[in-house]
Amino acid sequence: MKFRKPKLAKPSLKLTKRKIIGLVAIAAVVTALVLILTLGSSGTSLQTTAMRNVSEARFFMKQSYCHHLRIQFFSGIREAEYTMDGRPTRTTPFAILNVEPTDNTHFHTQELKGVLRIDNEEKEVTLTRNRHGRNFAIDLGRTIDQTSKIEFSLHQEGQPNTYFELEQVLPSNAISWEQALKIAVEAKSSELNAAASFEVYVKIITDRANANSFWYVQFLTNDMTTHFAVISPRGQLIGNSAVSVHCCSKPSCCTSTTTQCTQDQNCGSQQCCR
Repeated sequence: MKFRKPKLAKPSLKLTKRKIIGLVAIAAVVTALVLILTLGSSGTSLQTTAMRNVSEARFFMKQSYCHHLRIQFFSGIREAEYTMDGRPTRTTPFAILNVEPTDNTHFHTQELKGVLRIDNEEKEVTLTRNRHGRNFAIDLGRTIDQTSKIEFSLHQEGQPNTYFELEQVLPSNAISWEQALKIAVEAKSSELNAAASFEVYVKIITDRANANSFWYVQFLTNDMTTHFAVISPRGQLIGNSAVSVHCCSKPSCCTSTTTQCTQDQNCGSQQCCR
């Protein structure tokens, strides 16, 4: 008995108008998802890189004035080997008490002594003079909480002690340094994406004349170009720009009152990055 070979239906390659519209719609959705994921991951990746590349971040700053002294206290993290070269390295906690004369009262003094009180902790401290500037400072080598009460009593030979109670320079509702960094990264994303590497400095700048303070975020790229953004305490981008500079190899070469390095064999006449 012979069996007939079954006839198989030939696959139809004919696409209806409805099928074509459906395929086009699917392709459009897939393309949109790819773009969203790509752009989103790129932005997230840059934010993550910026946070990882922080070479200094000041979490807060408190200060006080008298007629011839400015007292500042700030704490956060910074490079253990502090070098502004566009390449971030390991960070360590810090808390700095800084005293800067506004006249020549302590011009020939090499150190200042006093008592620093942080909440209920009291400590006698000696602040050494910056040999390239006029300020005196000491690093406690740890992070201090910004809610801590900071007081400083300066001992001056032959004179009554001068007492300072330091106050926050930023308002209580100010954004954090992390939020300021995020805003700055968004503002300078194209420049940062074009850089082979960069390091980040987040500081607080004050305008004594108008009693205003701002976040100052600086990106230093591997080619020694500085991109920066100034951000208000409420998160408004006030200004941003870029400048190419040759940075001092050592921060100590930068004076506290100018943007020029002192001229010696280690510093030359280069500009400071800060």
